[in-house]
Amino acid sequence: SRARIYESLTNPLYECHWRGKAVSAGAAFAFDDIIDPADTRRCIVRTLSSVPRPRKRSGKKRPFVDTW
Repeated sequence: SRARIYESLTNPLYECHWRGKAVSAGAAFAFDDIIDPADTRRCIVRTLSSVPRPRKRSGKKRPFVDTW
C-alpha cells in the first residue's frame, strides 16, 4: 500500500537525527520533494528550462524614465 511504501522510504531518514530534521522541515513548510545534493544542478536546469521564453520586445526597454 501507499502508506507502507512511504514508511519504507522515510524511516531510514529518521534514523539519523540531522536527516530527520530536514524531513521534518520539509513537511512543516509543505515542500513537495527533498532533492539529493548530487541532483540539485539537474533539477534547477530542468525547472528553468520549463519556463517559456519572454516575447521579443518591439519598442524601447524603458520608453520613459522619471528623473525624480
